[in-house]
Amino acid sequence: MDRVAGTALLKGTVLLFAATLLLLQVVVISVPPAQNANAQGFNLPPNPGYVVQIEYRYITYYHTLPGDPVVSDDHQISFRSNATVIHPFLNELRGNGTGHYKETYDDNCGTASYTLLLEGEASMEVRIRGDTSRVQVSIRGENLTHVESDTECKKYGLTTYNQYGYVDASCTFSNVDLENGGSFKSDGYLDYADEDEHSEHGCLMTIFPSGAFRIFGKVSSMVEGVRGLKSVPISNSRVAIAEIAEPMIKKLSVSKPPFFEKTATSDDSDAKYEFSFTDPGKPRRILVVSLLWYEGKPEFAVTNGKNDSGRFIPVYQAMCVDEDPATECLKWKRTADGSYEAEVDFLYGSQQKLLDIITFMELEDWEGTGGNARIQMNSGYIYYNSYRAMKYLENLGLGTQLRPVMMKSHHIDNECPIGADNAWYGAHGPRPTFGDLGSLLDKVEATGSGAYICDGASPASYPDAPLNREWHELGHYLLYEMHAPNFPELSTRGIPHKGYSNNSTNDSYIEGMASFFAMLTNEFHGHPHPDLYRVGASMIDVELNYKAWSGDDEEFAVAGVLWDFHDKGKEVGVGFMRNGTLTKSSNVYPSPTDTVSLDAKTILQELDRSKATTAVDIYNAFGGLGISQTDLDMNFVDHGFFADVEDRNYVHDSAAETIPESGSKTGPVRLVRHSPVPTIPGAYLASNSDATFNVTISYPEPFEYSDYSYILEMKAGSPAYFEMPPEYYPSTAFITPISGEDKPLPGGIEIGSDEYWTYVNSNPPADSVFKSISVEGGSGSDTFTALEYIQNVKNLLGMVSTEYKAGNATGAEELATMAYIDNFEHVETELDQRNATELKEQIEQMLRVELVGLIRDRADSESIDAKIGEINAKLDQATVIVPEFPIAALGILAAVIGVISILGKAKLVKR
Repeated sequence: MDRVAGTALLKGTVLLFAATLLLLQVVVISVPPAQNANAQGFNLPPNPGYVVQIEYRYITYYHTLPGDPVVSDDHQISFRSNATVIHPFLNELRGNGTGHYKETYDDNCGTASYTLLLEGEASMEVRIRGDTSRVQVSIRGENLTHVESDTECKKYGLTTYNQYGYVDASCTFSNVDLENGGSFKSDGYLDYADEDEHSEHGCLMTIFPSGAFRIFGKVSSMVEGVRGLKSVPISNSRVAIAEIAEPMIKKLSVSKPPFFEKTATSDDSDAKYEFSFTDPGKPRRILVVSLLWYEGKPEFAVTNGKNDSGRFIPVYQAMCVDEDPATECLKWKRTADGSYEAEVDFLYGSQQKLLDIITFMELEDWEGTGGNARIQMNSGYIYYNSYRAMKYLENLGLGTQLRPVMMKSHHIDNECPIGADNAWYGAHGPRPTFGDLGSLLDKVEATGSGAYICDGASPASYPDAPLNREWHELGHYLLYEMHAPNFPELSTRGIPHKGYSNNSTNDSYIEGMASFFAMLTNEFHGHPHPDLYRVGASMIDVELNYKAWSGDDEEFAVAGVLWDFHDKGKEVGVGFMRNGTLTKSSNVYPSPTDTVSLDAKTILQELDRSKATTAVDIYNAFGGLGISQTDLDMNFVDHGFFADVEDRNYVHDSAAETIPESGSKTGPVRLVRHSPVPTIPGAYLASNSDATFNVTISYPEPFEYSDYSYILEMKAGSPAYFEMPPEYYPSTAFITPISGEDKPLPGGIEIGSDEYWTYVNSNPPADSVFKSISVEGGSGSDTFTALEYIQNVKNLLGMVSTEYKAGNATGAEELATMAYIDNFEHVETELDQRNATELKEQIEQMLRVELVGLIRDRADSESIDAKIGEINAKLDQATVIVPEFPIAALGILAAVIGVISILGKAKLVKR
C-alpha cells in the first residue's frame, strides 16, 4: 500500500511539473571574441555571443522510493529552457545556465488532503564545436516531501519522507547556421502521433546572434539617529524586473506589471543581487523593483497601510534602466565584450531615490507620518531587523513549522491611533495577505498573525528597536507557532502587562517568553550584553533577579527564569535589599549557586513540547531536564515564584511555601498567573538639546558585579521614559553627555534610586518629567534659526506650485510633505512656547491636510496657488513671533538645501 500511494503522488506531481517553466540565471564564461574566433576557425559575425534556447519533448522522469532502486515513471514531461548565452572559449562556443524549480501538488486521502513539494536545482550546458552542436541538460529534483494533514491518511501508510528524482538527457545538432541563426531539430528527432496527441519527440534548438544583459546592485536602508544617518544592507529581500511599455507607469498595486524574473538579494554582508538575460534586439527599458519581501522560509513581508482587495502591498522601491537620454532612468553601459550592464542600487530612505522614482511612476498612498522617503527608510530598517530574527529562527532548527507572518509599519487603526508609541502582535482574526503585484510575485497568506508597529513607534531612530519592537513581537509569533491553534493568548490572560495584578501568570509568561526570545536573538548577533533589555530610554538588566511580586515586573521575572536556565558561568545568590538590610532569598537554600547553562534550542523545544502557558508549567517542564532540585527551586525562588504564606516577608521560609506558586498570607494563593511595557508615572527625562548621553548604572556592594553602561540618544523637547532598577537593588545612574567621538561634554546629572523611587511613588502626573538635563553649549554643533526653516517652507511651496503646473502631482505632494515634516515641524515648539499655538495649528492644518488634499484631488492650479498664498501669509505672521534661536544642526540645513537643489531637476518632468 505504501508503494502504490507514493507512486500516485509522484504521477500527480509530474503532470503539474510538465507545465512548469524553469527560469535559469545565466553564468557566462567568456574571453575576447576575436582571439577565440581565429583559434577555432569560425567565421563569426561581430557580436558578444549567441542566444540559445532548448525545448525538450518527452523526457522521462526517474525517481526512487525509500529503500527501492531507481524506477521510471510512466509519465513523461516537457521542458523549455530560458534563453542562454554562449561565448567563444578555446576551440568551441560554450555557455552554462543554472536555476531553481519548485512545484506543489494537492490531492485527497480519504477525507483528508496532502501536499507534495518537488524542488531542486537544474543546470544546462551548451557546447558548439565546428559545425556540430551538442547540448546537454540535467535536471535534478530533490526533497520530494509528503506532508500529512489528517490522521485519515495513516491507513494508507503515508508518512513524511524524502524521495529523489531526476531528468537526464542530451541532444546533438548538426549543420547549425551560426551566422543567420534559426530553429534546428536534433539528430534522431522523431515526428509521430500518439494517443496523447503529442507529435514530437527529441530536442529543438533556437539560436541567433545577440548580446548579453546584466543588472546587478545591492539593497540597503538608511538608519536615522541623533548621531546622524548610516546605511545597513538588507539581505534576502526580493528583486524583480519587467519591461516598461508606457512612459509613466502607475503604482504596482494598480499596474501589476508582468515581471519575468525574480531573485533574492544574497545572504551576505553586502546584500547583492544580480540578473543575467539576453535579448535579440537593442536594450529595452527595464523596470527593476526591490520589495521588502523575504525570499526564505519562514516568509514575511513588510507592508504598510495600502490595501488592495484585502491584500497588503509590500513596501517597495523601483528604478528604471534605458538608453533614452531624455529620461531620468539609469543608462545601460556597454562592456568590453560588447554586452550591456546596469548597476541599480536601492537605498530605502533616500530622498534622491524617491525623486528618481517619481520621474517615471506613481507612488503608493502609504499610511503614516513623515512622507514616503521616511516611511520607506523606517520600513527598510524594520525589514532588516525582522530578517535577522528570522535567520536566527531558521538557525535554531526547532522543528516547529514557521508559517508566513506579516510585518506592518506605520500602522494606524483603533489599536494604533496617530502618534501612538506602541507595537503589538495579532495572533487571531482575519488572516492578512500580502503580494500579488504581478507575475512571479504570488499572493502570500499569513497564518492569521502579524506584528503591527504603530506610526509613532516606526521610526528607525525608535530607541526600543529592535529588541523591544521587532524581536519581541516575533517572539510572540514563535510562541503562536508553537501553540497553534491553541495559542495561550486565546485564554483568559488578564490585563496586559499587569503582572502580579492578574490572577495567573499566563500573561507574564507570554510577554516574558517574547522578551527572552529577543534576548536570544541579541546574543546570536553578537551583542556583548544580551541580558540588557531596552525599554524606552532605560535598560533593564534581567540578570538582576526581578521579582514576580514587584508590581508590573512579573514578566521580567519570567524572562529572568528562562535566562538563568541559559546563561553561562557560576552565579552565587547574594539576596536582595529589604528595609536597608541585605536579605537572603531563601531560608531553605541559604547559599545557593547557579551553574545551569542550557542551549537556546533545548529551552525552546522544551517549552514547545510542554506547551507551557504559566510559570508553574515552566517549573514542571524543566524538572525533567536533569537540573538539580536546588538549582531548579532557587531559580524560581530568586525571582519571587513561591507562595509567601507563612510570613509576608518575601523570603522562602520553608517547604510549606510551595514553589513555584505565589501569593500572600492574607490573600488567596496564586497558583498560576499582554504589549508595551507599562510606564511608571512621572518616570521621564528631558534634554535641552539634541544630544547623546552615556548612562552608567552603578551598584554598591554586594551587587557591584551588576554595573553596566549604555548609550542614550535624546531629542530636545521629547521626554524619554527612564526606569531605574528595582528598589530592592539600590543603585545610582550617572547620565553624561558625550560627543560624536564618545568624549564627555559639560553637563549631565546623577540620579539615586532612593530619590527616583520616592518621586515615582508619590503619584506624580503620568507624563511629568522627573529630571531635566542641561547640555552646556547644546550638542556642540553649529545651529540655525526658525526663520531659516520658515524660509525653507516658502521655497518648497514655490516648487510645489511649479511641479503641479508641470503635471507632476506626485512630486508636488512630496515637496509639500517635506515642507511640513522636514521644516515646519522644527518651528512648532517655539510657536507653542510663545503662546502662538493657534497659529501653529492653522499652518499645520493648511500644510498637512488642505494643501495635500487639493493635490490628491487634482484641483486646478489656481486653487493650489491660492492655498499656498494663504500659507505664506500665515508664515509671515510666524516670522514676527519667532526670534533667531538655535534649533537644529547645520547638517540638517545642508541636507535641506541639497534636497532643494535636487528637486530643481524635477521641473523637467512631464506627465
